[in-house]
Amino acid sequence: QLKESLAKTRASARVQVISEAVPFALSTLWEGLSCPMLVVVPRPEDARRLHEQLALWSAEESRVLHFPEKETLPFERLATDIGTTQQRLQALSSLVDQGRPPVMVVASTSAVAQKTIDAETLESTRMTVRRGQQIDLDETLDSWRRMGYRFEAAVDGPGLVSRRGGILDIFAPDWESPARIELWGDEIDTIRLFDPATQRSTELVEY
Repeated sequence: QLKESLAKTRASARVQVISEAVPFALSTLWEGLSCPMLVVVPRPEDARRLHEQLALWSAEESRVLHFPEKETLPFERLATDIGTTQQRLQALSSLVDQGRPPVMVVASTSAVAQKTIDAETLESTRMTVRRGQQIDLDETLDSWRRMGYRFEAAVDGPGLVSRRGGILDIFAPDWESPARIELWGDEIDTIRLFDPATQRSTELVEY
């Protein structure tokens, strides 16, 4: 009955579930509705614990995401931890990507109250490249620079880009691994994921 109620265009429902059954109830409801779901809990430690529990109940752990809170205050001149930034961007990117299966995002009240990038800006800074695609190298590098990527000799962390002749390395903030793009003239010949620690390629991908 709850699933049928929430499947409507506009719905509001109140239910009471014992704490031990919350992960099971949420994961079952999410799978049944087949749509993105945001779960908000009172405290940061509650969000981390529930995220771990939901990942165990879900058939696809990678689709259950944690949206953590930034530890720095708005007026502090401190950089947010890169891991926190990466998790937040991964969750936001998954929500705006219509081609991905629906995700479940778990967040605390403080995490959702903090300002972040708006959906339109995030969508405008997304770029998809595919194997066999023709690209303008200078234009692509300039686009990445305007998106905020930093150019370094080697890519070993999110937000970095490196170029060595016809080889481009890029580590998007919402990716778990960086990608190595090999060009044949202006055409993308191969795209491989690689280990930032060893710089060795690990997996061949299409885009």
